[in-house]
Amino acid sequence: MVIAADPAAAVHNPAALAPLEHFKFFSLSAQTLQEINYLNYGLAFPLPGNSALGITYLSRGLNDIPLTDAAFAAAPDLDAALSYTAYRENVYLLTYARAQELWLRPFYWGINAKVLQKTVVDYDEGGGSALNFDLGFYTEPLRELGLGLKVQNILQAGQGNVLWQTGAAERLDQYITLGLANKTFLRNVLFGVEVQKNTAGDAYPGVLHFGVEWHPLESLFLRVGAGQYLLAPDAGDGGFNSLDSYYSAGVGINLFGLRLDYAYCPDKEAADLAAHYFSVAYAGAEPLDKDLPPAAEKHLSSNARQTLSIPETADGTDDPKPQIILKYPTANLTTTQSSLLVSGTLRDAAAYVLNGEEYSGQKINQQIELSVGLNELTVGLPKQPQLHKFKILRLSSFDDISAESQRDNIIAAATLGLMSADYPRRFNPQRAVSRQEIAQIILRLQNNSPQVWRGAFDEIDILSNDGILIGFPDGRLRPDGRLTKGQLALMLARLLELPLREARQHGIVDREHWADPAAAALADTALYSNTDFSPRGETVSRAYLAAMLARLPQVSERIKAMYFYEDLRIELPPRSNYRPKPQPERDLLLFEEAARGGR
Repeated sequence: MVIAADPAAAVHNPAALAPLEHFKFFSLSAQTLQEINYLNYGLAFPLPGNSALGITYLSRGLNDIPLTDAAFAAAPDLDAALSYTAYRENVYLLTYARAQELWLRPFYWGINAKVLQKTVVDYDEGGGSALNFDLGFYTEPLRELGLGLKVQNILQAGQGNVLWQTGAAERLDQYITLGLANKTFLRNVLFGVEVQKNTAGDAYPGVLHFGVEWHPLESLFLRVGAGQYLLAPDAGDGGFNSLDSYYSAGVGINLFGLRLDYAYCPDKEAADLAAHYFSVAYAGAEPLDKDLPPAAEKHLSSNARQTLSIPETADGTDDPKPQIILKYPTANLTTTQSSLLVSGTLRDAAAYVLNGEEYSGQKINQQIELSVGLNELTVGLPKQPQLHKFKILRLSSFDDISAESQRDNIIAAATLGLMSADYPRRFNPQRAVSRQEIAQIILRLQNNSPQVWRGAFDEIDILSNDGILIGFPDGRLRPDGRLTKGQLALMLARLLELPLREARQHGIVDREHWADPAAAALADTALYSNTDFSPRGETVSRAYLAAMLARLPQVSERIKAMYFYEDLRIELPPRSNYRPKPQPERDLLLFEEAARGGR
């Protein structure tokens, strides 16, 4: 219900397909109560404009259903059945989902167009069909917290019912499901809960489902669940359905994008009626260098990937006797993985040193954690701790960047620590940037941070003291306000200390907007064009900001150095810890501009 970017999610909530980044497919088969067969196939792929399309097929059926007469009802005997038939239900789903933004948070919506077919095999007029729709919504109001809503079978009259060939109409019940998932407390544990209600009335009480998924290893998932289901009403109970409970357990394995899952749901009455669910899905290959942006591939094709370490020896001979034979890694490398398995063997040694820590044994098989950015790996012997020395670049990786034109800049900005993910593996590129967020980024560019914390918005307060961000005529800085292109132009021009006043005084630009002098000054640097900041009042998205930051020399040079495994620090000169001297002429101009809009 609230698990996103999975093709199987279209059945539970069509909105969950919206953040899909690349093609995926899945298949599921199950057998319940020994005789009911269940099949589910689906595929999904992203579309331009932060949207996705999914196609799903579901089928369930029961074979060997005895056809009987009144005599059979009086004395049931399967051998006395007149004949046998079978029953089939097929559902075809076409899903469209789209990602948008609501109150500066990701908001997804989706719709299922659904065709339902019911068939009684070998029976005249034994077919019926219906056309209906499901509507779903999904959002993440807080980091690590997902909230989903689904309305199933929107149409409740006419074609929304199952119309049988006999002329009879069968009503499709409408369900409303609300779900919540949370990862806040334990990053490798996902908690999920949902409640479902049949809108037909009080005769159908709401049912509750709960599940936990534990992710102890990169490729292993362990799951348990419990919940309720409706039982048919007993005679004399007023027509109300009663509830019963169930529990389930399952395991999943993900190897290079191929996902295998199994779930087991026992039956309370008989062990042989337990349900078994098997599914196979492909979510895209995930090698060690997965999700590398084109810029990374371009740089890695150079000799940066071929930088090998040469073992040294204590005697300094030209023909050193190898004492450590590394199998992996053997060169500087770039990856998106959070850890790296270092493997190798020792010769004539019983201990080795890995990143300054000594281990015993003649085989090297250690998993090391990687932080985002450049990591240093050293492997040696106790008396020669750095026989091998490599640089490991871990790039930030996100699941919601569908546009290739955005990928390089976003990954670079995140890897350098200028911008951060909204939540794990989600950058949210279309979210609007707040004024507080740009203040934080500028201070990171300056390698500056508040020395004394006074509140939640110290960064924007510092930039106000620096004269980079002035505020609004009412004296408010509005940290939660959305950043516009005009405001960004003015901040970048002030940050680079471009001559804005001279541009105003000497009529260098034809001024129609208070940000025109800043946009013109930035265009004169050849780093930007005037149209980069048009229209001036348009909101700045996170993807757009990453692209603008990448053009700053202090950022572009660091990006180039990063892909060659160099940590180059080129910082903007910090202007903090002082307040600009009062300048009446400047203050008058700034107040005039502030009257036209805050900066």
